[in-house]
Amino acid sequence: MTYGQQQPGYPPARPDLSVGAALGYAWEKYKNNVVVWIGIVLIFAVIQAALTFLFGLGNSTDTDYNGNFSVGFGIWQFIGSVVSTVVGYLISAAMVRGALHETDGRKPGFGDFFKFTNVGAVIVASLLVGIATGIGFVLCILPGIVVAFFTWFTLYFVLDRNQDAITAIKSSFSAISANAGPLLLLALALFGINIVGALLCGLGLLVTIPLSVLATAYAYRVITGGPVAGGQRVADPGYPPYGGSAGGFGEQPGYGAPGTGGYGEPGFGGQQPGGPGYGQPGFGGQEPGYGGQQPGGPGYGQPGFGGQQPGYGGPGSGDQGYGGPGSGPDLGKPGDEGWGRPENR
Repeated sequence: MTYGQQQPGYPPARPDLSVGAALGYAWEKYKNNVVVWIGIVLIFAVIQAALTFLFGLGNSTDTDYNGNFSVGFGIWQFIGSVVSTVVGYLISAAMVRGALHETDGRKPGFGDFFKFTNVGAVIVASLLVGIATGIGFVLCILPGIVVAFFTWFTLYFVLDRNQDAITAIKSSFSAISANAGPLLLLALALFGINIVGALLCGLGLLVTIPLSVLATAYAYRVITGGPVAGGQRVADPGYPPYGGSAGGFGEQPGYGAPGTGGYGEPGFGGQQPGGPGYGQPGFGGQEPGYGGQQPGGPGYGQPGFGGQQPGYGGPGSGDQGYGGPGSGPDLGKPGDEGWGRPENR
């Protein structure tokens, strides 16, 4: 580990999950790739309009001689509904794919929106979510809103994690349930800006639809811990800033590096001057610990350096310290200092 790296056990900072952060991030990505985003929305709008026109021909005139809708017209309308629905699913997936490219730090071109291979999972997941939401709306509307909210991230899990339809729906429920508060606020904000966009003769949707998809991709990546290129990170309270010098080794209060003033390596009484231990700064540190500043200082430092063997209050130039008992055979006479050898008294 080098200076300034994230220390083990400290969770990394993550981008802020708030309405302002999500919309701000979405706006920056949108304006930096505005031509592509406006162009892709227009392309999808033209596709949907073409399908509506194609399968809607003869809607009011295609009847038989008895005044009933012809069988051929009914089949054509059914095919049109199926095709339009599937195309709508794929358009939604393409928008999600483009937004995920942005959060990965890559500006998508028009072709990048269609770079996904799990088309089957996209269609099945969208169909299941659509059926569940439709049933919910039939049951007094509110259940449908709840289902739509908790399945919000389904396509993101399908495309980003390559999950199957059922797993993606479960993942979406789990992720959103754990962050329901801020995500509900974001959903309401996105709903509101899209209403405003629609009221501006629909032209505002050229801005609000990409913003909605990009903000959702941001929130999804923040919650799941995925990459958020360009997202501003916010340190968790109580932890040193990620990758900064504050709280790193030695400079700021906290857990100093081995060999600096502070705790250093555990052990009572090192064998070298200034050795690490409780009370002695490691390797010539300036800040004393629980002992004195000088070698052999009082406290839980190393023993004095005066005698040949450490002892209780060893003689010589070293001050008293808590070293080990002397190993000499002579225990001394009453009144002598310490239990050293006779020649040291």
